[in-house]
Amino acid sequence: MAVQMKSYSEAQPGEALGPLEILITPEMAKWWGDGSGDRNPWFTKSSASGRPVVSPTIFHALAYRLRTHAYPGKLENPTLHIQYEVETFKPVKVGEKITAKGKIVDKYIKRGRPYLAALYEFFDEKGDLVARYNYVTLLRYKREGQ
Repeated sequence: MAVQMKSYSEAQPGEALGPLEILITPEMAKWWGDGSGDRNPWFTKSSASGRPVVSPTIFHALAYRLRTHAYPGKLENPTLHIQYEVETFKPVKVGEKITAKGKIVDKYIKRGRPYLAALYEFFDEKGDLVARYNYVTLLRYKREGQ
């Protein structure tokens, strides 16, 4: 019997996400730079550290990767980013492995619409925190009962 995976909209506060190891590849750094329009040569050639680094805005995509890893099913409804905040503590170099962990911190109804808040943290190979990402999403635009 197959185990049915929970959907993102069924997530509950306190649920852990991950850990998920993510290798930061040159292709990933280029893909993010091309997609975001930020083609800083530090992301593909060399930074002040002597190696390419990834744009700190990539943590948005890495948080999404962790979320889809934890809840692999298709979203029943489109979600909408309501708020996010990223704190970066040190640069991530291309070629490094990052470990992503997260948790669902809140789920609530506001003006008849369901919201979900999550916290994602990213660690380098030494276990140092490199970024923290707080995220609130609107799970469904239609109000409850519509």
